[in-house]
Amino acid sequence: MDVTRSEAVVVEVDVDAAELDEATGELWARGALAIEERERPDGGVRLVTSCADPAACRALASQLGHRWTVAVTDVDDSVYDTWRDHARPARAGHRIVLCPPWYPVGFDAPDVLGNDIVVTIDPGRAFGSGAHPTTRLVLGELERLVAPDTRVLDVGCGGGALAVTAALLGARTVAIDIDPAATDATRANAERNGVTDRVLVSGDPLGSVGGDHDVVVANIGGLELITLAPALAERVRPGGALVTSGILADRWRDHVAAFTERAPGLRLEGVGASESWACLTYRRVDDAPPGRPVGGTRPT
Repeated sequence: MDVTRSEAVVVEVDVDAAELDEATGELWARGALAIEERERPDGGVRLVTSCADPAACRALASQLGHRWTVAVTDVDDSVYDTWRDHARPARAGHRIVLCPPWYPVGFDAPDVLGNDIVVTIDPGRAFGSGAHPTTRLVLGELERLVAPDTRVLDVGCGGGALAVTAALLGARTVAIDIDPAATDATRANAERNGVTDRVLVSGDPLGSVGGDHDVVVANIGGLELITLAPALAERVRPGGALVTSGILADRWRDHVAAFTERAPGLRLEGVGASESWACLTYRRVDDAPPGRPVGGTRPT
């Protein structure tokens, strides 16, 4: 998913394969900023995650230690780069191809067609290459919603995959993240893709950002989305769209109930699903003029 880690400390949680969705949901709900799944020789899964700081990592480990085998580990920065050996281009939506800069499109990559948009993303020390299902779901919505000069706000921009893609689609984008590694990565990726004039990157918190955006995207995890629901809704213009992701697919109905209770001016108009994740698209309907419909359920 498109989120960041700022310290070289990780939490490792060993779970049975049947408990993977439950454990992943617990990690997101308790403040995990990124989750990597590693298969274990015994058929189980090791979830590797991190939080905002080492104290939060220790608190997370304490909260889950009664249920699963958990360890907090200091790691060398070079460990963060091991994922690069496995990174491959990935397709999102109908014509978006995400590609690491060290892996040229055309070699063991999705077929690239003449009207495809190739987005080159290196997340650096931020997480978010764009290949995670939650990110690809949001990208599919951006492809559908963004027209030239659409105003887009990317909340928790991570490596910048959403913000940069929106700009390549023609949007004027504001990308925010409180982690300096994320804002650095997003600026670098905007330059790498030639859209620095269309992506404004900021380390300001959401509360400091003005409203009136045509599309707001937030791929930041279910619990945090509910916490931020009123602030997210306030930054969508009447008739505009809010796209959220990082929600477990089997819990999206409960999530919608909690989310719209805190942001009653939003109406759910689209549900997308990929693997075990859901992406929810809302339309702001309070004082809203008639607008384009936001599509229906699109499991992939």
